[in-house]
Amino acid sequence: MRPICAFTIAIGAQAQTQANLLRRTFDTFHSDIPFIILRDEDFVIFTGQEKFQRVCEIIGLRALAGFFLSFYFEKVLHMDSDMVVFNRLEALLETEKDVILTHDIPGCTMGPIDCPKINSGVVLAKDPDFWLQWAASIYSIAFPMLNTIGDQFALRLMAKNGSYSLLDEIEQRVSYNNVALSAPGDYLVRDQKVWHGDYELKAYHWAGQPTRDLSVFPDDIINYVGNLRGDKTKVKRDNDLSKALFDSARDYFFHKFKDFMANLPIMAHGDKWLEYYYKLTPGIMWSFAPKGLEAFRKEPDGNLERRVEPEGNYHYYVDPVLLNNSERLSNSNQNAF
Repeated sequence: MRPICAFTIAIGAQAQTQANLLRRTFDTFHSDIPFIILRDEDFVIFTGQEKFQRVCEIIGLRALAGFFLSFYFEKVLHMDSDMVVFNRLEALLETEKDVILTHDIPGCTMGPIDCPKINSGVVLAKDPDFWLQWAASIYSIAFPMLNTIGDQFALRLMAKNGSYSLLDEIEQRVSYNNVALSAPGDYLVRDQKVWHGDYELKAYHWAGQPTRDLSVFPDDIINYVGNLRGDKTKVKRDNDLSKALFDSARDYFFHKFKDFMANLPIMAHGDKWLEYYYKLTPGIMWSFAPKGLEAFRKEPDGNLERRVEPEGNYHYYVDPVLLNNSERLSNSNQNAF
């Protein structure tokens, strides 16, 4: 088993462009660590379907991919594709902790307020069970709208009840994700380091901003990144490694994930944070699982009923009581999702 790898998921042309920048900058500082990009053609390995139907299917995939890679590497680092690395990531990569998580913007309370403010864009773990537990948490919650934050919501719930380590970014004034995104001050290069105000940026995560490229930075940072050349020979080695891993595991892991889904319940999560969305779509909820995996799940217990939307592309769940026993799912509601 190899000591460590990093990976990102880049499905779609924009994500692949972002992932290439992420890998180039990561490789500049960590040329000894394989960087694996999971692309469109790899989606079927984990889901049993050729293409994704909803963005949330891609979001949840990070947990399955982390679990898969943990069979080959002692430690696995996930990074969102819309990131850039500015310097070495020692505090993150050299830890002996089983799981390391990173901060979100301080004011971001998208999960329950009393949960740790974690951003799921950067996660490191050496425990395969962590990745599988994360996948189970994502896929076992029926969300009241199609959104792209179910993975982060699930991770915050896990961190609330778990013993995971959170990097000391705020006290140390160093950012490995997006904790400094809303910090006051200018972006600049000083002493061969990139800064945002008094935060040193080890890595930067655009985290849903409308513009996810280097144009948000001043020229000195753009020039700094332009000099981070990476290693072109390493890119070929990493691509060959990715292909070898994915090809060798194509059948085995899909069957493993199929069995995993067959035994995973679905439940509506009643947290106060979700109440607003339940009011928007009363009784209508959605699974983050791709249709290729969702089809293997057992019928839900209790009040929930599983249905397939009219075009047959994905499953949704209803609570007949909240729907007042109505069978309607109007086109206007579908378009809203």
